[in-house]
Amino acid sequence: MRIKNYVTKILNIKIRNLLAHRGAEEGCTARYPCTNESLHAVVAGIEPKRTDVVVSVAGSGDAPFALAPYVNKIYALDIDAAQIDFMEEQMEFLKTQNYHKFFRDKLLKKHYTTDGHESLFDISTEHLIERKKYFKPRIKDVEESLSKIKIIEADLMEFMYFLQKKSINKVYLSNLLEWERTDIERIENLVETVKEGGIIYDSSRNTNGLQEMVKAGKLELNHKKSKIAKSLQEQINSKTYEWVPTVYRKTK
Repeated sequence: MRIKNYVTKILNIKIRNLLAHRGAEEGCTARYPCTNESLHAVVAGIEPKRTDVVVSVAGSGDAPFALAPYVNKIYALDIDAAQIDFMEEQMEFLKTQNYHKFFRDKLLKKHYTTDGHESLFDISTEHLIERKKYFKPRIKDVEESLSKIKIIEADLMEFMYFLQKKSINKVYLSNLLEWERTDIERIENLVETVKEGGIIYDSSRNTNGLQEMVKAGKLELNHKKSKIAKSLQEQINSKTYEWVPTVYRKTK
């Protein structure tokens, strides 16, 4: 079993390196040049407010950029230095109004799928198109909100230990809990940093830790927001990966 897991790991690394090389040829070395989640779903589920302080997975930067116009401050975190560099580059393109590069129009000229043969990492051309459709009518609002975003290269779960209890209004996790070490103590600390009535938006299929917090009475499932987010997400889910957004509300 260990040998099998090791071989699988090596193969995955080789595949990622190959895709990274393909991305570099197109002027992009980040694994995720855009989100493959629905930004409409994220914004609807988070329901950002002008007074909100938000902690968000950075990734391509799309989710923080989408939320920034509606909040007071947003921390965008990623442990991957390549993603941090990519988001900072995207921010610079916005500051200089270089929309051609922000939308990665060079990538849009290619035909990428998510079937593993003509893919750009885990992103298809359709995802790039959806991203452009979302941001194009909102681009000025995003530009004017860049000062609200603080980009940090760090483990999001570790970062939460540096925050005061009940100091955060909203948290966007994407599918972080599928990749992170998610022992219950780290998740409990995450929940403790969120203010009463605050929101945690989780897209992962590993919900055990958050469900434990529901059982403990510290979170409750927001059925209405979850239903709306899932409905919006289902409109762009790919055949290779189906996001399952769930919205939780901090109870105490």
